[in-house]
Amino acid sequence: MSKPYQEIVTALIDRVYRKKVSETTRIILKKYFTQESSRRKLTLEALGKLPELNREVSRERARQIISLFVEKDFPAELRRLERGLAAGDPITLESKADLIELRTLLEKLISEIKTAEKPVFAKRIQDLLVKGNVIDDKVFLPIAVQLAKSFGISTDFYFFEFNGCHIIFGDDHDAASATKEIIQYAGKIATHFGGFFSIDMLIDTSWNSSAPPFLDQITSAIKREYVVDLLSTEHDFLTIGGGKFYALTSRDERVSSILKPIFFCYQQPLKTERVIPSIKRALKHIFRRNADDRQNIYLELLEQSDTAIDDFCLATGLLEESSPGFRSPGAKLSPMLKSYEPSDIIKNQLLVLNVIRQNGAPLDSMKLGRELKDKVPIAYKPFIYSYPTLYYKEGGGRRNDFYKPLDDIFDAYSHSSLVKDARIERIAHIKRKISELMIELDSFDGRANLLNKVRLEQTMLREYLILQCQDISGGDDSIGVCGICRKSLPSIMLIAAHVKPRAKCTHEERADIDNIAMLQCVTCDALFENGLITIQYDGTVVVSRLETVTQDLNEIYSVVEGSITSYVNGNNNRLSYLKYHWANVFRGTVLDSEKVTQNQVTNTLIH
Repeated sequence: MSKPYQEIVTALIDRVYRKKVSETTRIILKKYFTQESSRRKLTLEALGKLPELNREVSRERARQIISLFVEKDFPAELRRLERGLAAGDPITLESKADLIELRTLLEKLISEIKTAEKPVFAKRIQDLLVKGNVIDDKVFLPIAVQLAKSFGISTDFYFFEFNGCHIIFGDDHDAASATKEIIQYAGKIATHFGGFFSIDMLIDTSWNSSAPPFLDQITSAIKREYVVDLLSTEHDFLTIGGGKFYALTSRDERVSSILKPIFFCYQQPLKTERVIPSIKRALKHIFRRNADDRQNIYLELLEQSDTAIDDFCLATGLLEESSPGFRSPGAKLSPMLKSYEPSDIIKNQLLVLNVIRQNGAPLDSMKLGRELKDKVPIAYKPFIYSYPTLYYKEGGGRRNDFYKPLDDIFDAYSHSSLVKDARIERIAHIKRKISELMIELDSFDGRANLLNKVRLEQTMLREYLILQCQDISGGDDSIGVCGICRKSLPSIMLIAAHVKPRAKCTHEERADIDNIAMLQCVTCDALFENGLITIQYDGTVVVSRLETVTQDLNEIYSVVEGSITSYVNGNNNRLSYLKYHWANVFRGTVLDSEKVTQNQVTNTLIH
């Protein structure tokens, strides 16, 4: 390439028109035919408003200027060249050397495009032509090809603009089916798979009868290249998994539904090697449950997709890297956790997780089966044993499997070989039974049985609280201490009072048995439940004098008012439950409640 394309075209326009036309015509023609590849094609309106012009030119006038050059003046110049060539006129040949050089350049450019396999993105062809020193990287190929046609150079291809990019198709190609249909097909597959899919499986049409026919028209040598280029024009798609997969970032519902219960349960960063396999197990369950003739394809891809799943979760904001090798909820997942309610499947998995933790060590499948006998409905057992989300298993199958929490943390003190304190054993046992009972209560229909279960829960919760404070009561599990009036009383005179009313608690709050309830005698429970007393942020008991206060009630008030309860211990959950009681149950005014900082409230909601 002796001269740049732009320099040749600029000189040609000046020579063809010399003084025959206005400066406006030359400015518009030079701008139009020397557009750079970094810009999309200038519209007629944009050409008419070029800042170099002395006055604005209409769209119609700009079109006439270009048409006159392409259809009349430029062909006339070519005819003069042809006559000079035929006559061997050296003067003509010398004066029109730029035209000869431009034709040579355009012929080579068209030849390169003709021999390239199509469809192909114009940028790839341009890079090859630049590398071969045919053109420079500023040439805008569609306009250069338009100029080549004025030389009478034949073409068997056309340019199609798609999402701001130019694609070169053969004359026998249908641009719509080669672009939109493939994009839609990719989106459907990605949506079905959970938001991502293998590029190799996209271009392999043998497994899916609904694949666009155009994919079979593209030769295997360029198919992958073209599909990758095409997907990259869509902002919603991105390449993941080292280029082997692609992701549709707006289709993360399936994966987010798997991650929500994991971080709802653990609420702490987890190892990537634990989180990603959990997603894979849940997806396997979905694909096996909705089995069709493509099932094996999906399962095979899942085995290869660890890096892709992680990339997808990071790219969509479902997860973020909290530290090397660990993942925590990302900007997109975190808000979802605030309103999350566990499904029945997850409630049963929580039950299993509690059993595993309280075993104090990995729990083998045989013992797990005995612990869960008659507690897990048959419909949920496949998801409990074979496709767990909240825990994982290792081993050689069935009898040799061991189940572990995703954080690999156990309640070490509750393992039978390590526990010698009978009181601690009893506390762990009751805590486990209460958790199981709560899951049963969430799915109960019969009112009579429901009331019985609630009473049982109340009895067990009371025993749990009494055992927790045996150091105060002297170790007698038939005696407890009221958390309000501090009186030591027989257990039958004590109640496990929910600080936030049980009916208003979420499943997570009811399960927080170390914080949601406190021991109260029957009198203090009646005062607390009906809003006549409450506890301030510093543990001080305050009373309400908005109601009619009898002499006897005043005597009771004198005992409890100003006393300090041990319930307030700095735990943010307890603070949250007290705030609910102040705002929704207590009939008086808590003067010091404004001292609770916003950070404490925020921490309570998060943790």
